Amino acid sequence: MTKSLRRAARSTVVMIGAVFALAIVVMALCAGVLAPTAPDEQNFDLIEAKPGAQALFGTDRFGRDVLSRVIYGARVSLYVAVTSIGLAMAVGGALGLTAGYLGGAWDNAINRVMDVFFSIPGLLLAVGVAAMRGPGVNSAVVAITIVYTPLFARVMRGPVLAEREKEYIEAVRALGAGWPVVTLKHLLPNVLSPFVVQGTVAFSQAILIEASLSYLGLSAQPPTPSWGNMLNEGRTYLETAPWISVFPGVAIMIAVLAFNLIGDGLRDILDPNAS
Repeated sequence: MTKSLRRAARSTVVMIGAVFALAIVVMALCAGVLAPTAPDEQNFDLIEAKPGAQALFGTDRFGRDVLSRVIYGARVSLYVAVTSIGLAMAVGGALGLTAGYLGGAWDNAINRVMDVFFSIPGLLLAVGVAAMRGPGVNSAVVAITIVYTPLFARVMRGPVLAEREKEYIEAVRALGAGWPVVTLKHLLPNVLSPFVVQGTVAFSQAILIEASLSYLGLSAQPPTPSWGNMLNEGRTYLETAPWISVFPGVAIMIAVLAFNLIGDGLRDILDPNAS
């Protein structure tokens, strides 16, 4: 683990992604300090004002500061991504671990259920779930969790199938250890690398899906700022006030790119065939 951390610190790709990701996290946590104004504060003297000294990112049709709303919007995106991917990793990991280790009927049953979800495009599934639950941040969390649980189950199951046949697992079984001890204490630590990498990549995609749901009105509701609903609010002003949509769009791009870079770098670092 120490060797992997040293390699991560030397990886330019990982460090660039980490710097941008850290900046976004700090922005979300310290929004109250960093934002020039409250996200819903209106200034009727600066309706659709261009970016300038009074408003660095300009203002929207209600005179609200776009920079402040972008900063506060990071909170919604990170909350949804962290919560949904955390739940998906927990549920999907448990299902994949169970299916891979027990095999037989358990493996078939879990895989058939996961195949049903895999047959539906991810974004379409998320939209359907969120629409059935009704608009809201928690609806987005549930939708993204359902989308990614099958993926994490499959990512966990593959390495477990290979690892369970190794001699050290047979030795632990011969000593009388039950399957919970074998899986959690001995199997799990040895199959986490691809799981963690997939979690990082899925995190970036969760930010993108949340923005899509928010754009469609299925996640955070106005006046709560989120990058997706800011894009939606600004789409009719692209010719007269493009900054209303451009800056949240850039924020989404940077966030997705940052966590993708971390995931790509970790995949190379944790590759057992890497030098």
